[in-house]
Amino acid sequence: CDSGWRAHTHTHTPTHARTHDSSSYTAAIAACAEHEQWQLALELFPMLQEADKEDDIVPDANTYHAAISVCARHEQWQQAIGLLEQAYISPAANFSTLVLTEAK
Repeated sequence: CDSGWRAHTHTHTPTHARTHDSSSYTAAIAACAEHEQWQLALELFPMLQEADKEDDIVPDANTYHAAISVCARHEQWQQAIGLLEQAYISPAANFSTLVLTEAK
């Protein structure tokens, strides 16, 4: 399992993707979370924010949802609240959609 998630994450992390966009980060976060690598999943979000500054990649509602879901599953409530606050001010995150998705 360990080598499986590493291979999946390696091929889906944005530095190895042919096109850099938020869906690459979303896929990598989800892959890490699926394989109980939640700390790594949460480390990817700041990488996306750094890429936003360099490559104009902006996290969307799906990316926030993936990261917040990881926080919720592992009781990282402070980090989840921080992500919700960031999503609220993000032009690409469609906050109302995100809140409705998280409420389910």
